[in-house]
Amino acid sequence: GGTNIAWYDGSQTNASRTWVSWRLADIFTTTAASNNATAPDPLGNLTNSSGVVRGQTNSSGAVVTIPGLINPNGFLRDGGAAMRAALQGMRFMASPDGSTITAGRSINVTNLVGALLNRMTNVVPAGLPANSVNVFWERGEISELPLLNTGNTLVPGVLMNNASDRGREELVRRSIEMTTTRGSVFSVYAIGEALQGTNVTSTARIKQTFEVIPQFAASALNDSFAVDAAGIAARFAAPTNYTVRVLATSYD
Repeated sequence: GGTNIAWYDGSQTNASRTWVSWRLADIFTTTAASNNATAPDPLGNLTNSSGVVRGQTNSSGAVVTIPGLINPNGFLRDGGAAMRAALQGMRFMASPDGSTITAGRSINVTNLVGALLNRMTNVVPAGLPANSVNVFWERGEISELPLLNTGNTLVPGVLMNNASDRGREELVRRSIEMTTTRGSVFSVYAIGEALQGTNVTSTARIKQTFEVIPQFAASALNDSFAVDAAGIAARFAAPTNYTVRVLATSYD
């Protein structure tokens, strides 16, 4: 990825977006299923008979699951509070795993969240009217933010264009599976009025926040690599149904 690579022109609607490397994150993940992690114990036990912590680590002991995902498109509502909390205190890895000039340094979370908000409100792509909100279609688009590869606003005193690729990519690499642009929690506001003739005699308001949970056929949950047309179609089939879980209800 990166608009400086020439393969991707930065337009969400152009075919060049299919060539960016960050789209591979939707195929190769650190989810429990792809890393042989144990499933959460329905009885609440912390370990299985072999002493392995359930639902938290893989065979190498690396944490592979995070409860809940952050949707950057919700920043206009919360000002980026969730992302600020998630990245607070983050430091770049030490060399040689991290870039030499960023090794051990902290990121400026305020500037990062500001860049995300600016991308959604002040960068209007062609074809959209002025003042349109330019939401993120895919989480990998975060890697296209200019402060990740230019200037010194991400890491105080460090020009990111002088960092090696592993330094410029580290923030995205370590945080991409904490994010999603596919929201599943919604709020509905409803107003009811009681009428007597044409006069409104009373009003009731309700807000309900709920989560939409997709249900898939058993064949879609097979993590074996599909090589035939039928297996591929089943693996990427749309949900067969949806269930709803009410998270909060308030009346006024």
